[in-house]
Amino acid sequence: MSDLAPAHLASYRDQRLKTIKPSTLKRELSILSSAINTAIIDWGIPIPSNPVAMTRIPKHNDSRDRRLKDGEEEKLLAIAKLVYQRAIIIAVETAARRGELLNIRKSHINCDNQTLHIPDTKTDTPRTIPLSTRAIKALKDQVKSLSDAHVVQIERDPKLFSMSAPMFRHEIHKYRVKLDMEDWRFHDLRHEATSRLFERGFNVMEVALVTGHQDLRMLKRYTHLKPESLVARLG
Repeated sequence: MSDLAPAHLASYRDQRLKTIKPSTLKRELSILSSAINTAIIDWGIPIPSNPVAMTRIPKHNDSRDRRLKDGEEEKLLAIAKLVYQRAIIIAVETAARRGELLNIRKSHINCDNQTLHIPDTKTDTPRTIPLSTRAIKALKDQVKSLSDAHVVQIERDPKLFSMSAPMFRHEIHKYRVKLDMEDWRFHDLRHEATSRLFERGFNVMEVALVTGHQDLRMLKRYTHLKPESLVARLG
């Protein structure tokens, strides 16, 4: 390990970038850098400096700015199965991630306060979000569908959406292909929902309450405002 030089890592970088994204390479080198630091500090291996720090990594931008185009939401809802219609509506109204949506249980919904509790999140920080009239209707309709199917009686606190993540992805993929929306991803509804909140006049802290962003700077990449939505405010 003491013979490892920046030139070796540069060669590794160039080879890996032929098959992976810069963001993936950055994660790999971060792991290697941590291992080298451990070797230097904890194991006393005589390495003059961490060669990863002297290896240039191309800048990358994996952020997406795909918004729903005029008519696309209506087309998605028109061809989607009823349970997926509700999932799409909830996602675009709450900015919930797919994993958060698939883990919603009946007990997480507070109809009196019109809120939804999301205990399991990407950031491991539970949040409770306010619900629009449209979102609460979709949630209530899905709960009712479980009751009609006697799922509630069988399972005390069932998940609202019983499909697996692969099954969910497969179904959404069929809609993308059928509607010629192959550049669109379900996660883009999170971008869409967040941007709509800003367009409705919510401030950064209010939007963060809904989306669960802890680093407010991250909201910038999710916010792709449509210029026409600001015209009325300009006068």
